[in-house]
Amino acid sequence: MIVRFETGMTASSFAAARAQFASHGESTSDLSGLGNEAYSSSFGSGQYQTNTVVVRKGGTELLVTGPATPAQIQTLAGEILASV
Repeated sequence: MIVRFETGMTASSFAAARAQFASHGESTSDLSGLGNEAYSSSFGSGQYQTNTVVVRKGGTELLVTGPATPAQIQTLAGEILASV
């Protein structure tokens, strides 16, 4: 599991970072209820699937990625956000 924080994030820089997923062939889906804005992405399949949730809360971006289910990744992201 990888958990990463990045500060100094604006709405436009968050959108630009999201566009990088598409440039690598990874589609994203909007998520509601996390931070100011959030999206998820899944890559691979079966035991090689990696799921990612990226959230912007104010000027901070949180990225959580790993081989857990999308629901587990989203739950972890929500728990981390609740503590910051």
